Amino acid sequence: MYVKGYRLESDTLIVQTSQGMLRLQALGPEIIRVVYTARQEFGTAESLMVLPQSLAAPLVVTDTADGLLASTTAVRLRIDGHSGAFTWTDAEGRLLVREPHDGADTKILDETEVPRPLAAAVAPVANVVGADGPRAVVDAQPRVVDRVGYSTTLRLEFSDGEAIYGLGQHEDGILNYRRHQQYLYQHNLKAPAPVILSTRGYAMLWDSCSLSFFGEDPHGARFWTDVDDEMDYYFIYGPELDQIIGHVRTLTGRVPLLPRWALGYFQSKERYRTQQELIEVVQEHRRRGIPIDCVVQDWMTWPDGLWGQKTFDPARYPDPGQLCTDLHRLNARLMVSVWPNMHNDGPNQAEMREHGFLLGDGSTYNAFSAAARRLDWKHINDGYARFGVDAWWADCSEPFEADWKFDADWKLFERRNSLYCSIPPTRLCVPSDFVPRK
Repeated sequence: MYVKGYRLESDTLIVQTSQGMLRLQALGPEIIRVVYTARQEFGTAESLMVLPQSLAAPLVVTDTADGLLASTTAVRLRIDGHSGAFTWTDAEGRLLVREPHDGADTKILDETEVPRPLAAAVAPVANVVGADGPRAVVDAQPRVVDRVGYSTTLRLEFSDGEAIYGLGQHEDGILNYRRHQQYLYQHNLKAPAPVILSTRGYAMLWDSCSLSFFGEDPHGARFWTDVDDEMDYYFIYGPELDQIIGHVRTLTGRVPLLPRWALGYFQSKERYRTQQELIEVVQEHRRRGIPIDCVVQDWMTWPDGLWGQKTFDPARYPDPGQLCTDLHRLNARLMVSVWPNMHNDGPNQAEMREHGFLLGDGSTYNAFSAAARRLDWKHINDGYARFGVDAWWADCSEPFEADWKFDADWKLFERRNSLYCSIPPTRLCVPSDFVPRK
């Protein structure tokens, strides 16, 4: 990729390259947004991650002997005219991070077809029961190409002694991701976050909800996304960690602090079965002098057989209001697991169906609908909150399939990917025959 030309549109820098267009915008002296597209126009879809932002700082653009220099009062970006490779520095010219200057592409967009299923709403639904409860199963449907997107790859080159943190929580025991790799996808045991943070005082946040990958090996580092309409990320300078976190909050929103009790110890197991058992567990902690702030009621609070119904079973929890009062007198709180899927035609499921708020499996409420979300909260409020329940465990976040069952498949995928990419891996290689087991 080489630079063909550039233009300034208000406070936006548009760079025309041999393979597409780059758009750079400063949202403040320390935050620069980078968008790379292979299309004729940049996308206009509203972000699901980043709040609407104003351009708060002008970019100063100058020609250099080997390309372009775009600067704010805090950050400088050099764009190599021959390769399009980026070099990020602070205002004094101290290197933060750069893309490899090895002649190979550093920003890659590979076309990929995005399919969608046909006629899922009229597919036969089979009800099955497994270890994790009832499931409404819809067989795989014929698919058609909905649109064409891009697998994106950004190559990076870190400095000696630099540590890279971030990427969310993955239970792998990895703190510093130098010479490591991580896959980002929704999973029962993962909390992915497409952001890396460096000890050199910067972070990079990708505006992507896609399956993603970050890794570094002897050939360098790369961040890959499976399907996006364009590459879209934010370069964030601190240099202090608190400053970086503040800028991320500016982009993604201010998360309110949890109440003090929620910072303490939560006692949970699979599962407590009665009102009396919950109270006795907290009493025993108090008797032994073991601190406890919250006891968690896992699944199956509902009446027998009415899976996902958001009410206490009166046979096992005869007085929910007294339960909450007793726990509060013990200076403890109650968290209850709530589910998005319902079975056996309980009142919640029937009302959801009556309003057309169920997805194609006839079981899971449509969380994409604001009206359905309001009804779901009404069910939670009527069945739990009004009694004094303090917190909710939004359980079963992947109700169509128990995603924790795919762990072995993903580990196989990750191992095979490492083998497929053993010869200079400039991008993630997904084996064409890889299909997770159903």
